[in-house]
Amino acid sequence: MEVLEVVIDKLKNKIYTIIHSSKKGRTISEIYKSLKNKVSKSKLKAILKELEIEGKILKKRNRFYSLKNLGFVFGVFRGKDGYGFVENLIIPSRYRKRAISGDLVIVKPLEEGRIRTIGRVIKIVKKKELFVGTYKNGKVYPDDISVGRAIKLKDKVNLEDNVKVLFKISRGGKLKAKIVETIGKIGEPDVDLKVVIKTYNLPLSFEKEVEQEVEVISDKVVLSKNRLDLRNELIYTIDPIDAKDYDDAISVKKEGENYILGVHIADVSHYVKLNTNLDKSARERATSVYLLDFVIPMLPYKLSNYLASLQPAKDRYAFSVIMKIDKYGNILDTKFYKSVVNSKARLTYEDAQEILENRKPKYEFTKFADDSYIKEVSENLKLAKELSYILRERRERDGSLDFDLPEPYFVRNERGEIVDIIPKIRLDTHRIVEDFMILANMVVAEYFSKNNIPAIYRVHDRPDPKKIKNFIVIAKNVLNTEIPIPEKITSLEISKILKKVKNSENEDLLTYLLLRSMAKAKYSINNIGHFGLAIKHYTHFTSPIRRYADLVVHRILYSSIKNKVNRNSDYIEELDEIARHCSKMEEIAEDAEWDLWESKKLDFMKNKIGEVFEGIVSGFSNEGIYVEIKEHLVEGIVPEDNITIDENRYLAYINGKVFTLGQRVKIKVIKIIKEFKKMILSLLDI
Repeated sequence: MEVLEVVIDKLKNKIYTIIHSSKKGRTISEIYKSLKNKVSKSKLKAILKELEIEGKILKKRNRFYSLKNLGFVFGVFRGKDGYGFVENLIIPSRYRKRAISGDLVIVKPLEEGRIRTIGRVIKIVKKKELFVGTYKNGKVYPDDISVGRAIKLKDKVNLEDNVKVLFKISRGGKLKAKIVETIGKIGEPDVDLKVVIKTYNLPLSFEKEVEQEVEVISDKVVLSKNRLDLRNELIYTIDPIDAKDYDDAISVKKEGENYILGVHIADVSHYVKLNTNLDKSARERATSVYLLDFVIPMLPYKLSNYLASLQPAKDRYAFSVIMKIDKYGNILDTKFYKSVVNSKARLTYEDAQEILENRKPKYEFTKFADDSYIKEVSENLKLAKELSYILRERRERDGSLDFDLPEPYFVRNERGEIVDIIPKIRLDTHRIVEDFMILANMVVAEYFSKNNIPAIYRVHDRPDPKKIKNFIVIAKNVLNTEIPIPEKITSLEISKILKKVKNSENEDLLTYLLLRSMAKAKYSINNIGHFGLAIKHYTHFTSPIRRYADLVVHRILYSSIKNKVNRNSDYIEELDEIARHCSKMEEIAEDAEWDLWESKKLDFMKNKIGEVFEGIVSGFSNEGIYVEIKEHLVEGIVPEDNITIDENRYLAYINGKVFTLGQRVKIKVIKIIKEFKKMILSLLDI
């Protein structure tokens, strides 16, 4: 980082501290006087504006207030049917202050109905400038209908209909649009991918300064006295077929009745030094984004796919967690080491599963260091499965929730066209890796908590009891069985409900509805535990190639091992800012991935127009009945004008007929409206 940037950051922190120190707020003159004329008034105004855009302060009349002191919430406004959301607050239409999806806003939480879920937009601190939509008949139809249904253009343009465009809007009075870029025509190859990239403003390239820093990094791996030599250990990776960044490896041994589990994670912090251009770029991106077979990495490919990646038969720097575990799943001892590893195999989940089931794997994408390790790794996998089962059984007893929802797998032909969409199969090998990574994340978080080390945790708050009770009412009706409402909502009680849902006809629907009733996991410096995993201490340590939060956790862990724990208040404030930013960017990445999935599903279903499918009723709205075609994990709507929905949203009345969630129906695919991301269905039979 340049010296000037360091000075400005320190000045910004000092200005924020001055404002935060007074609950009554500060005037610009008071702030200027406190700084003892160390900055010009014009520069001070610019920094104050930056602090407001970062969500730290609020300018109200002529005073500046700390958002924390006010108890206000800062975030991105997400519009929906007149109302909206900011963080966990619902913003009714009367309180949105003309905010549009994508605007950065400050919200005052309000008490309504004893539950603080309602908020009012106090100020729009930064308006979203660019939107994506479809040009048709001289108008722009925004992809996000909360922005508007159809917006007139400021200027005439010479464009074909059904072209995806990037546009600006002017907000004075009626909205007007100005097209700034054409993306491509609906139906063209890769146009959906381009739309998602533009919609979420995803970065396709790295800045020159970042690439230059990576280019000079040495590819030599040197065993220093500070590193444990694990190159002769039986260590291997298990990853998806198309993975390029192998950031976690495992090793399992048995000593008497105890297991020795090693979780070895790519030591990205060795290469990405604090405050370098590379670090700033990774922090800004915060996460890799996976868009089907296209990846927008957090780190340049030389690092993510080569230098840091735990490739087979190559010496690589790692951060290793070595745990001794008894036969009941109790952790007897934990040690952390910087290490050098040499992976003996790169296994795919599918090949590893074949090995577990004593079948000959394809070995198409699996690579062994050499043939001598094939038998050794194959035997070791069975030990890994044995330990995995013990760990999972222990977590389940504690109430860990397993939301085993199917993900779509897009089957392509030689030309890359999607020819089928089927549910991904969750294998034992997926569970092995998941169980071991969860344990490593847990023991790192426990170490932080036990030693009172400021850190970033992965937290999952308790759900709103009202939402859980509403879900139980729905589940009772769908399953036609009695489910008592627990006095206290705990992970164990939710786990019992999940077990009732498992293997029922409507398992996926009910699991999805239960998941929607839960809070969303996020990053935080405040350790409130992880409700879903039923774990008191949890963090993210195991994916530093693709998540910045994990990289920060690596740095914190290594500093603490060297007895250099940073407890400075400015540093803790910075950790808080990083945690919030990583949570925001994770949400953007998930939304982008989901959007592309939905677009590709609609493309696939275009070829199914006129075909008849069995489906299940998955929801109701004022527009009609939502039906999921389980065969392809795709949802459409049967439009209905005359619909009445009960308060629990379990059933609806249409022209004297009753429809319930989970009901089996026969439907025909009528039309795909790509610009509005809709599949129109007609109801044939109940």
